[in-house]
Amino acid sequence: MIEGEYSEKSSTTTISNYLEDLVQAYLAIELKHFDYSIKRAFRKPSKYFICDPGLRNVMASSLTPDYGRLLEHVVFLYLRSAYDDLYFWSDTREVDFVGLRNRVADLYNVTYVSNLKEIDERELQAFADFPSNTKVRNRYLITWDLEDRITYKGMKIDAVPAWKLLIKYP
Repeated sequence: MIEGEYSEKSSTTTISNYLEDLVQAYLAIELKHFDYSIKRAFRKPSKYFICDPGLRNVMASSLTPDYGRLLEHVVFLYLRSAYDDLYFWSDTREVDFVGLRNRVADLYNVTYVSNLKEIDERELQAFADFPSNTKVRNRYLITWDLEDRITYKGMKIDAVPAWKLLIKYP
């Protein structure tokens, strides 16, 4: 967005400064990478979420609605209040949210799907790729309106509609 508006490249430092200003003004929230090694976690880039999804829509306007990103955004805002320690994890694939309680993780991927056939395998494979040295309590695939229990590579994954998460879980 910044580069397109000013038709010149922005430096990484400039973008980092803008993001830090948004965080300091309580307009954005930083989500850090999950790793038990603090050194490795700080080497990985963070993800940022705008506090107000409406403001996010104005800032990242598009000709077509991006319901998947908006759904992820709403789920983030909810999980942020449900967990004291919330992260994301990525390697070749990404787990959207890692919520920790007593050093035990709940994993969340968010996808805008309504039936099993629409699920992209990368959403499920990310759960399998998550570091095996971390104790995992639950794996959730947060969806638009699909509710099911999925078994993938021996793991149980609960597909939960977002509306149900927002009123019930965790």
